[in-house]
Amino acid sequence: MSAVIPRLGASLPLPPDLEMCRRVAEHAEILGYESLWIADTGAGPDAFVVAALAAGVTRRVRLGTAVVPIYTRALSVHAAAAGSVAQLAPGRFVLGLGISSETIVDAWGGVPFRRPFARMRETVSVLRQMLAGERVTFDGKRCAPGTSAWSRRRPGRCRSTSRRSCRPCSSWRARSPTASS
Repeated sequence: MSAVIPRLGASLPLPPDLEMCRRVAEHAEILGYESLWIADTGAGPDAFVVAALAAGVTRRVRLGTAVVPIYTRALSVHAAAAGSVAQLAPGRFVLGLGISSETIVDAWGGVPFRRPFARMRETVSVLRQMLAGERVTFDGKRCAPGTSAWSRRRPGRCRSTSRRSCRPCSSWRARSPTASS
């Protein structure tokens, strides 16, 4: 009977010290950890900053956000951040998204927390297009109605939460909604 070798992952950030996160990322790879998972806590360093830092000091370990709330950033900011980390860690980045909670989103952040699962579906749909380098025109019920965006393809790949390959975006422009929209 063969022994199953456990797959090990570590969690970052270590509040709120980026230098400590860098050292832990380096040592985790040396010790054979398979992955580093970065939470977006709102109280420490930004999850994408920690992921970029870890990408710079590792070569093999998979990096993932676990998780980034969809309500805390505009879609273009999510795509820019995820695409940037994917370029720094080609083939090693996993974008983990979540809805957070009504208390954090609405009471603390002042953003209406309505139909979160519908919002997640729309967010994932638009982000997949943006990260694939596609032209995006979206008029959803939950995500920034009237937004139009374009992006240029760049090298590098990331894995979305559905493990579907995507290309990161490097830039896009939002068009203001017209009076008729």
